[in-house]
Amino acid sequence: MRSSVIAPFALIDRLVQAQRWDAAVAALDALPEPLPTDGAALRRRRMALAIGGRVAEALETAERVAALPGSDAADLQHLAHIRLRAGRPEAAFEAAERAIRQDPSLVRAFAVAIAATVLAPALLPRLRDLLGPAPDQDPTALPTAGHIRVAIPWRLPFYRPYSGPHPVITSALGQGSRVGARWADLAAALEPARALALLPDLIAWAERVEPARRAALADFLVHRLPGAFFAVPAADLTFHHTVPFALDGRPWIFHLEHPNMVAAPMATYPTVTLRTGDAQTVLLRERLGDPSCLGVFTHIRETRRRLGRLLDDSAVATKTAYIRLGIDLESFRLSGRPKAPAVRRAVTTLLFTNSLARDNFHARGGPDVLAAFLHLAGRHDGLRLLMRSDLPAAGAEGLIGRSRRHPAVTWIRERLSDGEIDALYREADLFLLPSGLLHAVSIVRALRGGLALVASDVYGVDEFIRHRVNGWVVPGRRASVTPRGVEDAVYAEDCRSLLDPTAEPADPAFQRRFRAAIARLLDDPRLTGTIRRNARQGAARDHQGRRWAAEVSDFMERALGSRTEPSR
Repeated sequence: MRSSVIAPFALIDRLVQAQRWDAAVAALDALPEPLPTDGAALRRRRMALAIGGRVAEALETAERVAALPGSDAADLQHLAHIRLRAGRPEAAFEAAERAIRQDPSLVRAFAVAIAATVLAPALLPRLRDLLGPAPDQDPTALPTAGHIRVAIPWRLPFYRPYSGPHPVITSALGQGSRVGARWADLAAALEPARALALLPDLIAWAERVEPARRAALADFLVHRLPGAFFAVPAADLTFHHTVPFALDGRPWIFHLEHPNMVAAPMATYPTVTLRTGDAQTVLLRERLGDPSCLGVFTHIRETRRRLGRLLDDSAVATKTAYIRLGIDLESFRLSGRPKAPAVRRAVTTLLFTNSLARDNFHARGGPDVLAAFLHLAGRHDGLRLLMRSDLPAAGAEGLIGRSRRHPAVTWIRERLSDGEIDALYREADLFLLPSGLLHAVSIVRALRGGLALVASDVYGVDEFIRHRVNGWVVPGRRASVTPRGVEDAVYAEDCRSLLDPTAEPADPAFQRRFRAAIARLLDDPRLTGTIRRNARQGAARDHQGRRWAAEVSDFMERALGSRTEPSR
């Protein structure tokens, strides 16, 4: 019996990994009895239905899971959230309350209980009883002369799944900065009662929201409220990166690279569609327009333009700035220092690197890199490939197997220090990045290392690369991840085709163009040399970490100067 269960679940898990929710549900529904009543199958079905937006079916499945003999507090938390999305705040509160009584560490259950109370204020006495007395609120500090005190929340538990200490931001706090970072502790106590002070304003906000958008408001609150549950050091402002977890009235600023994160974590990669009139956009406009938001900045000009179009709000536009990105690579250190394997110098070395934060092998175009190399290696003597990447958990077995047997392919799966990564860049000649989205740090690092960069035409790449001048841009990827039928959207993406773990390169036409670009640079060393020289010189001029840090400090000072009185 065990082997018959493992096989279908392996297929379903691959569909879930590729975020093909409807296909996963269909596969689950096709399982034979007694699997449809098995907790593992039902929990997978609940997740696929809920994330896929099929709320009524998700609710029915969540009720079945909660009724199973082996259900736990986490199941009640899921039930509470789905009930809230279904427009049943009182029932949501009841499930959240039961979950919290069983496990007081469930952050989302607290968020559901508070969001339910915002929609149904009669629940307030029960909420106060559940949360207990509110702790003292953090004092709000006025700016101190010549030094900006900035609270950094990225180490807090609710933030870590979405962001963390990132070289884009650690560089902004590095050499040239006039910022005193005050890191919030990862071990900070969970104190949901801190949110009690927000309730009057949140209830008043809910009363202003159209009834049709109340469910969207509830989901917005569930995802954003955890930011108010933890103590943040007293500071002049709080600095949010990637996700603006800001609801608590403390002054804050927000940095983003890509539009796909502006509504996170309600809507995020790999499928995002942003429209001016969507409920989440309306809610986001109000939060970014709130006086507690002192400013928004980005290092992508197109992001500033699209954010302006999306929100269509002059107050937000006025406090949104563009600052050219700089990276202080010396300020970013990875933990652990295993040695990179010795690599014999080859005629031409290709390099592919993958994020250590999660398995992005497919998202960064790993299958395209392997397919291109295996095709070109037989036509170009002395060609070798360095793959700084974990092996993907599943899929692309043909390419992976052939590459692991190839004598000119070196897989480096260990975590490397910054210096060891720099050594890989010095070893390489070409850097390959056929990704579905922008990876600015990888691009800047390759440019500063003087590599010939072959990248896809993703959103924002023109901020860094001029085709045939300091790199080579391969067309076709951006079109392949832009869904059809969303002409009214300010921004839309669907990168699921890149994430299918059973697939070879997602787009054969793009693979041919990518291969041809690499071949052109291999066959024309004079052009390659010019591109490498331009890359190194341009990056040293345009992407200095010290300048980036100084300009971010300037932005913070202007933002603080725009505040007429301390936030309460």
